[in-house]
Amino acid sequence: MDPVDEWELERNRRIAAIQGNGNPYVSNEELPLGPRQLTETIFSEPMTEFRCDERKNCGQMTSCEEAYFHFLQCGNGRLDGDSDEVPCNSICH
Repeated sequence: MDPVDEWELERNRRIAAIQGNGNPYVSNEELPLGPRQLTETIFSEPMTEFRCDERKNCGQMTSCEEAYFHFLQCGNGRLDGDSDEVPCNSICH
């Protein structure tokens, strides 16, 4: 009865990135690769080279993996300007 709000969607994306699956009651949509595939692809190794620092825009990202890290792990929703759940479309085509 209570519609899902933006924070719940963002929280669900962060949880899916860490544990490999999100809450099906929050979102019936899959991430671009599916949460488990995305987690295995991007977060299978410890992410010591990426940090949730002051990077705020796509021009500062060095790779698609870094963009996904900041989008999913750090919650930087501004990287997804067209709301398609793909950050930095210029580097993550």
